[in-house]
Amino acid sequence: MMVDKDMTEDICEDVVSGKPSPLLSNFKLTYYTLLNLLRRVDGPAEQKKVIEQSFHQYQHQSAVPAMRKRIQELKKQLAEAQAEDEDSDDVEMGPADMAAFKLYTKRQTVLSTLLKSDQ
Repeated sequence: MMVDKDMTEDICEDVVSGKPSPLLSNFKLTYYTLLNLLRRVDGPAEQKKVIEQSFHQYQHQSAVPAMRKRIQELKKQLAEAQAEDEDSDDVEMGPADMAAFKLYTKRQTVLSTLLKSDQ
């Protein structure tokens, strides 16, 4: 390990015994990337295989189970909220409640969109 004047004791300790930083792909699929892929790989099946084997694709695929679990949690919360709503009497909403309701409906719309795209 090279040590210079910018290396503090804390930095050295982190390097020697710290946890590794997560490896995140910065792959960007651009027009030129696709042109290069078309030039080098023959056929749509091979092109799909190359893209599926990329690290960026792997990261997205590995995140799917956590997303599905989160969707199930949100569905459960929605069902509980709807059950509570059926049990409660009509109440006048103030501005803060109205803002919370609008946020809730927006999230419900996003959730339903995610569920449709997941199927």
